[in-house]
Amino acid sequence: MRIPKIVSVGCFLALAAHTAAQTITPVGVGPIGPTFFAGSISADGSTFLGKKSDTPGGTPYPVRWTVSLGMQDLRPLLGGVTPRIEGVDGSGSILVGFDAFSGNLHATRWTAFGGNEDLGAGPGASATSSSASRVSADSQVIFGGWTGAGQSGGLFRWTRDQGMQDIGRVFGASQYSIEGVSGDGAAMAGYAVVNGNNVGFKWTQSTGFVALAPLSVGMPSAAMGISQDASFIVGYSYLTQNRATRWGSNGVPQNLGVLAGGIDSYAYATNSDGSVVCGVSDAALLGDRAFLWTQALGMVDLNTYLPTIGVNLTGWTLSECRGISADGHTLVGSGRYVNQQVGWIVSGLPPASGGACCTGTSCTVLVAGQCAGSFGGVGSACGTIGNPVGCCPANFNRTGGLSVQDIFDFLGAWFAGDIRADFNASQALTVQDIFDFLGAWFAGCAG
Repeated sequence: MRIPKIVSVGCFLALAAHTAAQTITPVGVGPIGPTFFAGSISADGSTFLGKKSDTPGGTPYPVRWTVSLGMQDLRPLLGGVTPRIEGVDGSGSILVGFDAFSGNLHATRWTAFGGNEDLGAGPGASATSSSASRVSADSQVIFGGWTGAGQSGGLFRWTRDQGMQDIGRVFGASQYSIEGVSGDGAAMAGYAVVNGNNVGFKWTQSTGFVALAPLSVGMPSAAMGISQDASFIVGYSYLTQNRATRWGSNGVPQNLGVLAGGIDSYAYATNSDGSVVCGVSDAALLGDRAFLWTQALGMVDLNTYLPTIGVNLTGWTLSECRGISADGHTLVGSGRYVNQQVGWIVSGLPPASGGACCTGTSCTVLVAGQCAGSFGGVGSACGTIGNPVGCCPANFNRTGGLSVQDIFDFLGAWFAGDIRADFNASQALTVQDIFDFLGAWFAGCAG
């Protein structure tokens, strides 16, 4: 089973795995500042970008966190005048953004061996400035924006062979934001400001810019991320309030909901196939909370969900989730730890389609097809804080250890005709299942 862990980027702390429990432990000495803003994550989960300021209200500067080096101030590596980094490729080796060259901003591409490369002012003779926003996971394609003389400007697509190519303006708008690119650079997503409202879009070479349908006709929408295979786009759209939204290849918007008591929610990132989504939602009396969404789990508050799969969040408040690795095992975002605004990384999450597989008294997180025993359902966990290590049938919902909620959940399943309530495996739901379940519940769980 993967052991989840959480790493504090701003304070450079990590949640280390111990035999009995997991605790937050310093793992090195790094720059500590009062403010950290989460940014992009590489597809392989090894590199996390962000911005940090050392004084309240100070100008943020670019930083990155890597598994091998921890957090780094990127300014010494990038050089230049006012370097800014916006995107990272799939392996974390290529960074894109912009910097000042001869008094104008130019899009840049940075590698450890080649340094910070000036990609130019933009396509065409009229271009005066440009900025790179995202790079594909395969590192071959960069997207950004450019401006020029006479109100000219738009978006560009860069490759080594063809350089910057103008792909036009988004619905004629002068304000836009590129938020995501597919793994091979064939598709890109973001939003533009049209008549005062955000309009989400998807771009491909064959279709050009295509507006994303909002949840409510005529209302705003915005794309904030795209899956590596370009099959799903995530972001938000207005219903009665802004709602985290997922668009499939058919273009139909799916309302992902809001946390209990909340009003607004925003989806910021998704994994390679769009099956895992994360973002931020407000919740009643709790303020902003980072959320995770899968088809099986629905929208869950990471502050309450992560402890059920083994992450000790003592002292933490996870305010937003900003990135997901391609495999869905790693999340990044911003929050507070001991009253300091920091970035965080949670790794070792079970697969989106995984769950607790019980074979005898042993428990392993597997996908359903790999489980030769009893599959506890997608998103279920085993060996977590407050949960028995071994499989305990009376722990019906497999969360929070043995509690009266297991009785309620079992009875709910029994009355609903759910085959999971066939407690004695008789291939039929009978009242004996209830007696047998209650007997096991009162006997308790070992481990």
